Amino acid sequence: MGALAQVVRDLPRPTSPSLLVGTDHFDDAGVYKLDESTAIVTTVDFFPPLVDDPYIFGQIAAANSLSDVYAMGGRPISVLNIVGFPDEDLPVSVLSDILRGGAERVEAAGAVVAGGHTVRDSEVKFGLAVTGVVHPDRILKNGGAQVGDVIVLSKPIGSGILTSAAKAEKITEAELAQAIDVMTDLNEGACKAALAVGVHSATDVTGFGLIGHASEMADASGVTIELRASDVPLLENTLALARKKMLTRAAGTNLEYLGDRFTVHNVDEMLVKVLADAQTSGGLLLSVAEDRADRLVAALKEQKTRAAAIVGYALEQVRLLPPAPLPAGGLEDLVHGEVELPVQHPPGEHDPVHRDLAPGEQLPDLVAHFECRRPHGPSLAVPQDLNDPRRPPDRGARGRVRLAHVYPTGVDRQAQLTLVRARGQFAQVGLRGVHEAVGHLAQG
Repeated sequence: MGALAQVVRDLPRPTSPSLLVGTDHFDDAGVYKLDESTAIVTTVDFFPPLVDDPYIFGQIAAANSLSDVYAMGGRPISVLNIVGFPDEDLPVSVLSDILRGGAERVEAAGAVVAGGHTVRDSEVKFGLAVTGVVHPDRILKNGGAQVGDVIVLSKPIGSGILTSAAKAEKITEAELAQAIDVMTDLNEGACKAALAVGVHSATDVTGFGLIGHASEMADASGVTIELRASDVPLLENTLALARKKMLTRAAGTNLEYLGDRFTVHNVDEMLVKVLADAQTSGGLLLSVAEDRADRLVAALKEQKTRAAAIVGYALEQVRLLPPAPLPAGGLEDLVHGEVELPVQHPPGEHDPVHRDLAPGEQLPDLVAHFECRRPHGPSLAVPQDLNDPRRPPDRGARGRVRLAHVYPTGVDRQAQLTLVRARGQFAQVGLRGVHEAVGHLAQG
């Protein structure tokens, strides 16, 4: 992914004003404006078989290719078949079945097969070049998510793991059937729901995994996306199969490519890999205003999508920093400076209050991180917990807070923290950069 992304970035950029969506933010398809009411959506995708049945493979590959148009808010109108086929090794009936499977999904989408191209290859490959249409004012992009948005997913995760397990003969055909159902299902219903409700951004979840595509949405939108891992729907036995090493190679490469652009807190390591694993013909990942989230979930259910789950929130964009080691000179040098801390607090309740962190007291789980720049020296990050796991921690007005000093006081090593009133409760503010020191304090 990293090398390919660099290649794309180095290519000359088109300058035509009619190109409404290109490669700038790795959107799912290109969009070219024809006139004030019509734009063309164009995309291509193909890959080797994931399942043994050629007809089903054709269906999966076609649904996957068509998904890019739906992710842009478009309607597919025509496709071209793209085929690589070892005609000296396999009977032509296999190719016929693949094409029939693809044609069935194209017809279900209301589009037509206008032709295609076939080359001899050492292995089977199949996919579609898809053309769709969309109104220029109704294009869905992966950029556009806004702070406070709710993130919704329309299909469960796990297709890559289940198909890998099937190839390794670790599951039966009956157990694979749930993945086939998800992969052959068109994202047309999710697209209709998204357009009817009015989402801010959309993308489909495919080879970059849920975490990777959420990262692209965050980058393109200028926000931070927080995924609640426990709320992500999974296909049955996905996590158990992952523990049996049924992950695809993409799980590791996707996480490696993302590097320090994401952080993990209190999530099972294997679940993180599952959420980074490649999906085929995955669902739409949608960002919608909070006051429309319930309507979107209801609309997805009405369209009978395979999932309709709130899986996260869009937060203010921040710089995520790795933990800093405890300095030899103690804690005093780390706490000077001010931090812009977004909080929601009732009118008139902006004044910070203080209390001591008692020996042995544990800090709450960190929910989000906000950058804190010292006047002299490296940046630190400040965590905030609003004591409400259902809501993003930065919704509402911005508050400005001066950090209290953190200091060791004898053997007990008590630390004084600043508290900020938020929704009638208290939000604890500490230093992410000295979390090891806080841990030491908690040990007394």
